[in-house]
Amino acid sequence: MEKLDKPFTDEQKLNFLTKFNYERGLRIEETDIALYALEDNEILQGDEVIIDPDYEEKQAKKQKQERIEEIKEELNELDLKSIRSIRANETDRIAQYEIQAQTLRNELNKLIKELEEENEI
Repeated sequence: MEKLDKPFTDEQKLNFLTKFNYERGLRIEETDIALYALEDNEILQGDEVIIDPDYEEKQAKKQKQERIEEIKEELNELDLKSIRSIRANETDRIAQYEIQAQTLRNELNKLIKELEEENEI
């Protein structure tokens, strides 16, 4: 965490933003007393920076959601490949793509179920 106390000039603010947001990728938050550059696992509670107790859980959920999107894209690609194979009468490839698609659908259903169960808690 980095902090720039108020009052600060426009130039100081610009330098802070450049150094910590643009160059280091830190998240910037402003309060009545300061400008903060926070790591992904840090949050502001009032004017105090703390480690987010839910960070690990949020990251796991985010990764599952990203994987769900990847699987959906992979399934779309398999559909396109299957259509091309049908047109070319390549039945062996169609069977291979269907096996891949079923594996992806199983993983997708598992991830969706896990997310649903986590949201019920």
